[in-house]
Amino acid sequence: MSPIQVISPTDQKLLFEIPTLSQDEVDHAVDSSVKAFTSWKKVPVAKRVEIMEKFCILFEQKKDKIASSITSQMGRPIRYGHGEVKGVLERANYMISVAEESLKDNIIEHVPGVVKRYQRKEPLGPVFLIAAWNYPYLTTVNNIIPALLAGNTVLLKQSPQTPQCADIFVETLREAGVPHDVIQAIHVQDKEANYLVQHPKVQFVNFTGSVAVGKKIRQAIGDSQHLIGSGMELGGKDPAYVLPDTNIDYAVENIIDGAFFNSGQCCCSIERCYVDESIYDTFVEKAVALAKTYVLGDPNNQETTLGPMANIKFASNVRSQVADAVKKGAKPLIDTETVFPNDKAGTAYTFGPVLGIMKVSSDEEAIKLMNDSNYGLTASIWTASEEKATEIGDQIETGTWFMNRCDYIDPALAWVGTKESGLGFSMSRQGYSQFTSERYPMCSQLITDNGIPEFDNLYLDMNGIIHNCSHNNNDNAHFRITEEQIWIGVFNYIDHLFSKIKPKKFFFLAIDGVAPRAKMNQQRSRRFRTAREADDIKQKAIEKGEELPEEDAFDSNCITPGTDFMKKLTAELRYFISKKVSEDANWRGVEIVLSGPEVPGEGEHKIMEYIRLAKAQPNYDPNVRHCLYGLDADLVMLGLLSHDPHFALLREEVTFGKTNNKKQKSLDTQNFYLMHLSLMREYLDMEFQSISDALSFPYDPERVLDDFILLALFVGNDFLPNLPNIHISEGALSLMFRIYKEILPTCEGYLQDGGRVDMARLQKILNEISQVVEKEAFEAEGMDNLYISGKGPNGQNDRQLLHQMEKKKAKDGKLVITEMQETIFRQVSNYLLNERTGNGTTLEFDFPFKGRDRKFVEKLAKDLNMTCDIVSNPDKTTDVELMFDYDIDSEDSVDEEAIAARDRVLKKYQEAEVISETINREDIEREEKERFEIGLKQWKADYYKEKMDIDIDNKEQMDDLVGSYIIGIQWVLQYYYNGVASWGWYYPYHYAPKISDLVNIERFQDHDFNLGQPFKPYEQLMGVLPSLSRKLLPVAYQDLMTDITSPIIDFYPRDFDTDMNGKKQDWEAIVKIPFINEKRLLEAMLNREQRLTKTERDMAREGDSYRFSYDEELAKKDPEDLPVYPSPLPGVFPDIHHCLVREEIYHLPSLKEAGLTLRKGLLPGAKVGKDALAGFPSLQTIPYTYEIKHHGVHVFQQDSRNESVIISIKNKYKHADMEEIAKLFLYRSIYVHYPYLQEAVVIGVSNAEKKYYVTFNNGKKQILEHFWDDKERESWESRMGRAEYMPSKRFGLIVGEIEVGFHVCVLNGMHQTEEGALVKEFVNPSLEDLVPIQMVVIKVNNPDPRFIERPPLPVEQDFPVRSNVFFLGNKFLGAQATVVGHTNGNVDIEMTVPVDEKYQSEPEFGHEIARKQEHDIHYESAQNIAREVNISPLALSKLTSALTVTEKSNSRVNVGLNLKFDSRGEKVLGYTRKHPGGYWEYSQAAVALIREYVEKFPEFIRLLQNQKGGGMLSISDFGWTNEGSKALRAMKEWINTKKIDSFTRASFETEELEKPYVEAIEKAAVQYHEDYENFDVKKVVIRGVPRKVLLKPKDAPVRLNYQTFSLGDRIIYVCDTGSVPFGNKGTVVSVQDKVIDVVFDTTFMSGTTLGGRCSEFRGITLPYSNVINISNPSHQNTSRENSNSSRTNNNGNNGHNNNNGNGFNNNNGGGGYDSRGGRGGRGGRGRGRGGRGRGRGGSSDNRF
Repeated sequence: MSPIQVISPTDQKLLFEIPTLSQDEVDHAVDSSVKAFTSWKKVPVAKRVEIMEKFCILFEQKKDKIASSITSQMGRPIRYGHGEVKGVLERANYMISVAEESLKDNIIEHVPGVVKRYQRKEPLGPVFLIAAWNYPYLTTVNNIIPALLAGNTVLLKQSPQTPQCADIFVETLREAGVPHDVIQAIHVQDKEANYLVQHPKVQFVNFTGSVAVGKKIRQAIGDSQHLIGSGMELGGKDPAYVLPDTNIDYAVENIIDGAFFNSGQCCCSIERCYVDESIYDTFVEKAVALAKTYVLGDPNNQETTLGPMANIKFASNVRSQVADAVKKGAKPLIDTETVFPNDKAGTAYTFGPVLGIMKVSSDEEAIKLMNDSNYGLTASIWTASEEKATEIGDQIETGTWFMNRCDYIDPALAWVGTKESGLGFSMSRQGYSQFTSERYPMCSQLITDNGIPEFDNLYLDMNGIIHNCSHNNNDNAHFRITEEQIWIGVFNYIDHLFSKIKPKKFFFLAIDGVAPRAKMNQQRSRRFRTAREADDIKQKAIEKGEELPEEDAFDSNCITPGTDFMKKLTAELRYFISKKVSEDANWRGVEIVLSGPEVPGEGEHKIMEYIRLAKAQPNYDPNVRHCLYGLDADLVMLGLLSHDPHFALLREEVTFGKTNNKKQKSLDTQNFYLMHLSLMREYLDMEFQSISDALSFPYDPERVLDDFILLALFVGNDFLPNLPNIHISEGALSLMFRIYKEILPTCEGYLQDGGRVDMARLQKILNEISQVVEKEAFEAEGMDNLYISGKGPNGQNDRQLLHQMEKKKAKDGKLVITEMQETIFRQVSNYLLNERTGNGTTLEFDFPFKGRDRKFVEKLAKDLNMTCDIVSNPDKTTDVELMFDYDIDSEDSVDEEAIAARDRVLKKYQEAEVISETINREDIEREEKERFEIGLKQWKADYYKEKMDIDIDNKEQMDDLVGSYIIGIQWVLQYYYNGVASWGWYYPYHYAPKISDLVNIERFQDHDFNLGQPFKPYEQLMGVLPSLSRKLLPVAYQDLMTDITSPIIDFYPRDFDTDMNGKKQDWEAIVKIPFINEKRLLEAMLNREQRLTKTERDMAREGDSYRFSYDEELAKKDPEDLPVYPSPLPGVFPDIHHCLVREEIYHLPSLKEAGLTLRKGLLPGAKVGKDALAGFPSLQTIPYTYEIKHHGVHVFQQDSRNESVIISIKNKYKHADMEEIAKLFLYRSIYVHYPYLQEAVVIGVSNAEKKYYVTFNNGKKQILEHFWDDKERESWESRMGRAEYMPSKRFGLIVGEIEVGFHVCVLNGMHQTEEGALVKEFVNPSLEDLVPIQMVVIKVNNPDPRFIERPPLPVEQDFPVRSNVFFLGNKFLGAQATVVGHTNGNVDIEMTVPVDEKYQSEPEFGHEIARKQEHDIHYESAQNIAREVNISPLALSKLTSALTVTEKSNSRVNVGLNLKFDSRGEKVLGYTRKHPGGYWEYSQAAVALIREYVEKFPEFIRLLQNQKGGGMLSISDFGWTNEGSKALRAMKEWINTKKIDSFTRASFETEELEKPYVEAIEKAAVQYHEDYENFDVKKVVIRGVPRKVLLKPKDAPVRLNYQTFSLGDRIIYVCDTGSVPFGNKGTVVSVQDKVIDVVFDTTFMSGTTLGGRCSEFRGITLPYSNVINISNPSHQNTSRENSNSSRTNNNGNNGHNNNNGNGFNNNNGGGGYDSRGGRGGRGGRGRGRGGRGRGRGGSSDNRF
């Protein structure tokens, strides 16, 4: 076979030859691949992941070899070679990191022992990958890594231009551990390649390359009759559109780079640029100037920025297209005209360094031109408006569009093309899901009901809640919300957080009061920006002709102390707290404090002030468990500086990317995280422990923590701007940590002590930061080109020569040239002095020109009034073409003046001083440093002048700036550690000084602050509000913001600038508005005080905090004698008729009266590490080692690029005898899920060969042994592989080699037996976890007291007299009763019931209405409906599912009705349902929709009827019309008018009443309640009631989980906690998994409309355990099958098969009080379908 010859793109010489395979050799390679597949697919995914991770390490080590291979074979400049290595690793690491999660089974249904339905991703077999030459490694990695990870074998063919790249890739994979035949490089000619594409044993083909070849491959696959898949990533003609509001310089830089990088040989390079006509000329001018700076030359030269094209024929194609463009009227780029839209260079695939720029007059014209190409890979839109970008992007026919970037592939996005740009996609989250993590990866815990530790104190920083509940979608100009809705939202949010955390002792609600002046600057900036953004939204809506609601939109700036809104808020919260304490048992026994906006201070700092002062008290418990809710970033610092180890932050889950406003999360579905500062403390200790031996003073982690807080201030805080070029997103903290570790050992102590900074030590840190940060920033901004150029090849010589030239010129003003430049000049001079020069000539030089020589020739030519063209040749020679505009020596154009001018120039150069090419290094270094310092100073001078109008040479100005900043650092630390040091101090600049100017800071040591007084509320309002929010002020002050005669009008500009100042997010921008002059402000306000009303004067005063507590004495009184708390909102909120609250003025703990001082640091007796209280995680519970390194931990949808603290577990059980381990641990309690320990019981011990498990015979425990079969062994290895990989990637936790695993059932909670005992309840063995033995904790020092088993209490103690209970007997089921005594170990109760027996049972209206819906909404089978609308059942099935049609652009349009979702197990309520027999049924509403579709689009229905097979439809199948796209759009528009997307989807098992029937239930319930109020009632006493027939409200969660429900069932709310009033009755209107929707008979404050189905304040979603089903009594604790949980027992029988165990005995758990097996009811949904309402879900032998 003829070899492949690789020709150098640089000199067109033969580089090397590669032998190719014959057809027989191809067959052999494929057979080897098939054979290798049988073993490779069995390798666990975790092992494949490990191999790929090793590949990445090896690949990075070969980066120089890889860069050289790219340069030699395809001509990319060597300076860019490492970039491709980085790109390969970025993509590979991403795909590796998410492989396990994406390749796991998708469980559709699993009922243990009954059925298991799942989807498994199976590998295909041998796949043939054809990669492209332009990015030979990147186009390979896109597909080869996921193919191998999925278990396929790969045959890799590279382009004949770059075959060596395939060899290097394969070689590296094999070195990493991929078996030889699993990955093979295939070098073949076209004939054999075509044979491979059609090979019957090849299962998939993926091609990256040209459209023409891609089409041939697809045709070849089709011709082979071999039905396999294929993927195509083909060419692009990618457009850019530049709008007038963009940053032109930024757009030019990136678009030119996107067009010319890799010599334009990128599938996603920019080839067409459309520019708005208003900025067109400016854009072209800047683009031309930038393009001229590119250096074309030998790609092996580091100076080269634009290399040759990979093949001479590629260059010829580009020249041809350019010529075609010019022929049709285009002009070269240096002209301001450009490519016409219908020429080849405008629409054809150029694939070279050509950029056409065209002027457009509108968005519509730009969109039309951008879509005017057969390609659609990427497009870019350059604008400052995200809204505008989205609007345009949605109209572009492309696979991917970017805003303000281009020529980029994001591994987290699908790489997909439309039109002729490709088929299928690579990379992305389409096939993979992902995880998130952090530098300290294990600090955050997603909380679940059983995973929340006990907390003593809960603190709410309330402002975040208020904002969330009032304007969380304020980007909608039509959004309106009432104050009543806000109050309800705030109440529900508080109640939700309280019910999650359940504080035991103290609950503090803190709202921002008047802030220190230092914070007011930030508040002012935020409010100005907020008001302007809201006004812009409003104006845009008006401009679009939208009709806005008459009432004003909510102005979030009213959430500021002093407004009427905030005054009302305090009143509403006082009412709400009083109501909760009176009605909710969980709120009793807790001291509750409300510090409202009338009390000065920020919310979080009020909280910290409380903690500081409480900690100073002598009786303070050092192990108080704190939980602080809030959204501010500085809460982490505040929590850490408390030095209390049991401290956690509560916050909502943070998600990134665009949110879907149509589907906002409800509070019940919102995820919350706890950030455990106990772990953060340990991580920080690890961070700095390495320097402990180097210190001359004792290492103290508490002091290190304080220093960390100081360092963190420099990245920015609420009171000071960040230091320039110090950004946390760019690794600032890591840098400061490194510097701190280097500098601290040189100091005499720590940087700060409880808020007092040692300035001399801090100075050392700042000096070092300056050396690193400012030098890099200075270079990056290009302020010293000499210094930067010196870093390149030959840069040292350039630097020396240029320095000497500058020195000579400065000395005597003479021209200075080098020896080489003299040679060039002599040759030019000789030519010019010839008798006849003509129009020009080409001079040849036998040496390459350096950058300085090029500039010299260009300047010489310019001085001579000539033009020049310099060409660097492959043989290291240089050609210079010199040209005149006319023949200077022609007889008809002799110009004596021109000749004289020429001679003067020649003379100047002849007299120039010539210097050597070399120079003394010491002189150069010294001079370089001088130049650097001069440049640095100028760089800083420009910063100060532009940003702050400060003269860097003005010592007074600079001292004021530096002093203000250093004093500000002291103020912030004092505020954090001791409270407000000064109410009036503030930092009077928008920007921070440069770090290098923070010198001699010892002069500012221990600044003496004047405490002063806080602003009054109205003064703060005037200080922070913009004029757009003036309505929030008293009328007396409003015109001070708008009247042009106002003495302070300058404080309130309507227009202002913002400056990103290096930040990434708009909200981080500096708002450039003037600072408030306090004296002028107060004087102006003083003149208006007399205009205030009395009410307004009262609002201007400071207020008090309030303490609320449950009054035991009031609780003993007759209810009729209790006080009534009046509603603050009569008619909306009810009065509290039985108020049991004592409200009093609250004062913080005092220091002075008791002579106390603040206690800082860790207090004696604090429990840390392994001794920490239950629920507070510690890494120290298992032995480990750690290191800080790059690990690629997942953070925010991508691998972290920063270092992480990596924990490696020490396996103390390594090589232990497994049988002995089984004897020791089987059926013993242990703790798993490190570091968030959770109790579990061991039910099995296993390794890769066998498993030990327990069975019981006649009460005796017997350990049995089971050897795995092949399938079981594979499953074990897979599970353990996941147990090893997931912690590593998610948490930076290295488990190590796993030899033995424990099969465990985790603790599910506590269960109360019928006898009243509390026993532990573990999950059913079918839900076991398999955990590595080294990840198990045997014993904890502080077990959780909530999960301790106990025997039944004496009945008198368990049911005290006068306590409330619910009766569970058959008659009077659910009736409230009061304990009145005890008889023979049983309970005597009294209840009130209707006299008339017919009213003693619950009404049936709910079931009647549910049956009416069943009757009215008639469902028919699919078979019947198909006959009715005259289509086939198969066509009906397709029509009512998702039905995709492919457009010409390869984009897909769903024209299905989307009424059923089999794969998701979902139906559409009111339209479809799944019959128990397995077939679909449709309602009449669905039939009407289907019939209209059939009648509207009969041709499409015929197409659907006649379609054979299940293939995807295309508009090419639309044979009835020549305008298939138009017909498809019509179908989609019709579907949109039906608003199908808004239909409610639900699981198959969900049952729900529709709105009319819910309204009917509500009406019937209201009538029933009115009637009930008039019933005659009597008191009934029942004596000797067994405790199992009674329910205490607090026991509901442990007794009522396993009920069943049906639509229309009557329920009673039995909890004395939560949102619903105790004892309220209602009707079930929806039944879902674990929760029901209920419409209550009476309204209540936290009630909702259930999505608009009922009236306000009447509906709610509740868990099963909150209610008793009165209609269907299924609450009894009887044993049922299919349990998902088990309790401790003594006679279970658990085999090795996890699906057949009944339960297990916890021999270490303190005995068992219930002798039965695992309780049932959790395996299936809670509902009985046999008969509506009255059917029993269980039996009862109660006689009552």
